[in-house]
Amino acid sequence: MSTLIKQAVSEFSGFTPNLLTPLNSGNASRYLAELAVSAKESGLPRLEELAGSKSETAAFLGAVMDLSPFMRENAILHPLYLERLRDEPITDRIETIIGAIPVLGLVCQSEHDLMSALRLAKSEAHFLIALGDLGGEFGGVKTTQRVSRLAIASTQAAIRFLLKDASRTGKLILKDENDPEKGSGWIILGMGKLGAMELNYSSDIDLIVLFDPWAGALPDVQDGVEIFSRLTRRLVRIMQDRTPEGYVFRTDLRLRPDPGSTPVAIPFEAALQYYEGRGQNWERAALIKALPIAGDIAAGHEFLLE
Repeated sequence: MSTLIKQAVSEFSGFTPNLLTPLNSGNASRYLAELAVSAKESGLPRLEELAGSKSETAAFLGAVMDLSPFMRENAILHPLYLERLRDEPITDRIETIIGAIPVLGLVCQSEHDLMSALRLAKSEAHFLIALGDLGGEFGGVKTTQRVSRLAIASTQAAIRFLLKDASRTGKLILKDENDPEKGSGWIILGMGKLGAMELNYSSDIDLIVLFDPWAGALPDVQDGVEIFSRLTRRLVRIMQDRTPEGYVFRTDLRLRPDPGSTPVAIPFEAALQYYEGRGQNWERAALIKALPIAGDIAAGHEFLLE
């Protein structure tokens, strides 16, 4: 790997990105100037100096912004994403963001707050994952794993919030408010690329949502389909509705059994009966990649072992 940062002290902590060539060197210079202005307005003198320098790090950033409108927009709108790399290695920063996301489901006080926090966290994480990818800091496998873990963490945050909200309004009875997923009976299976930890930057996430009516969370088991279907629709809204901060991940529920005639949240036993009796071969094969990613993880594994 060619080393871009050759100074005695790296301009980005622990990050030695590969050299890229911009499509248009004039545009790259202009974008660096815009980044310098943004850094100055944000009170980030170190980044301002870097963007205005002739260093190879600056050349790398200019090429990145010229090659990718997504990267350019995020770098200029959110210069703090880059400034943080002056003190924290990119891999550490990505881990910090992904590790903190599930906690948002416990601390956010409203759905609006959660949606905003998730979109801001996803924006920075996606930017940094792509920056590390372009810079050769990690290869394709680690890149897709990190995008997949970002999606899983975001789904976990939404599930935690929704379970606590349902408990607050009396729709569900949780065994542990600090660990709302445990024993809830709400099962979220990641399918396809998500289940295999192979998401790319533009992937949607395929989910199958099940619930165990006898897990003890439902005051009345007859209300299970209505309650968990409503919560699932809210999950989709939290994840994919576009706001001024963007969206988290587009969410597809169409891999569930017989999607044209079944609710978006299906009882555990009904799903088992479908796969055993009526399921198509491709539907059973799709379960090979299924991974319990959120909700009642233990119940999800139990379903896959049945």
